Amino acid sequence: MRFAVPYGKGVLQVLDVETGEVLSNPECDPPTPTQFVTSPGREWGVLDSMRIDANGEVECVGGGEGERRVILHAITDSGRAFGVAHQGANETRFVDLPPSGEPVVSDLAEGARLPIGVMDGDIAIHWDPEDAILTANQIKE
Repeated sequence: MRFAVPYGKGVLQVLDVETGEVLSNPECDPPTPTQFVTSPGREWGVLDSMRIDANGEVECVGGGEGERRVILHAITDSGRAFGVAHQGANETRFVDLPPSGEPVVSDLAEGARLPIGVMDGDIAIHWDPEDAILTANQIKE
């Protein structure tokens, strides 16, 4: 993933790290400074509202007309991504984005933490910054 802002307008490209070849030029909303997260096998990745497959193809998620802004935080080796949808200052909902099909949006249970990553075996990792506790749980189908 490369960002270039030479004279005001940002350019977003996905590159092959070995050859430098441009794999895609996503036209998603410009990402905010978030962390690029990969699946355990490094075949998939998420950055802001983008899900990126092993071929460098990018799917822009949410943020269109009449849609909530979506920020993806974690992804499995099958391409299933997890994140949040924001609407307004105080409304945040959990997003479960299957590899194909429509996202499932639900309320985030009180006190629940979003996954910050996924380990081999579809184990979701959660971090609670208030208590400094790291937890893990099996992802259900």
